[in-house]
Amino acid sequence: MISFADAQVFLPKYLSPEGRKELFSEIKKFEGVSYYCKVDDPEPIQGDGWSEVEFIDLELVERRSIRAIVLSNSCDISVDNRRKMPARITISPLIRLSRLVNLLKKYAVPEQQIDQYLQDVRKQEVSNVFFLPAGAGLEEDSVAFFDSAQAPLLLSFTKSPDKTRLFTLSQFAFWLLLVKIAIHFCRAQEDILRSSSLPA
Repeated sequence: MISFADAQVFLPKYLSPEGRKELFSEIKKFEGVSYYCKVDDPEPIQGDGWSEVEFIDLELVERRSIRAIVLSNSCDISVDNRRKMPARITISPLIRLSRLVNLLKKYAVPEQQIDQYLQDVRKQEVSNVFFLPAGAGLEEDSVAFFDSAQAPLLLSFTKSPDKTRLFTLSQFAFWLLLVKIAIHFCRAQEDILRSSSLPA
């Protein structure tokens, strides 16, 4: 098992020494860790889940209200920031696991492969998917696909009268989200040879 001394380089620097040790302890337990906590901040923060969020279904070309997770970092979407242009907030739809199973069946994925895929999703081993267990405002295990993200105007998000915060991620779950976002969007080990300059 990796030691705390070895793991320190990967833990958030903004936490106190005690906070970093507590996070490391939670990471080691993983399965029994709570994904959710309470936050009084009325503004959206990274990793929040919200209901009644406006979303444009690009396949059906229609607007509808959905549940979504906030992917934008908290600083970029803070209302305190002075901006030269209107800010946007990156969100991804939350999909119930039962609906995901129905979609996989619709695309004729064999039952055995579905079972294995769900196991991998629950263990956070699928790079483009973030798994969220039932709890807080989620009645059922759910997932967010990073490649389904959209970026509506922040103002339209914050001014939406019907939206409700479903959950805020715990320190452990937030760290896990950041790791998975980094893996999905910023994978440095892509094994692609890139030229340093354009050919003459």
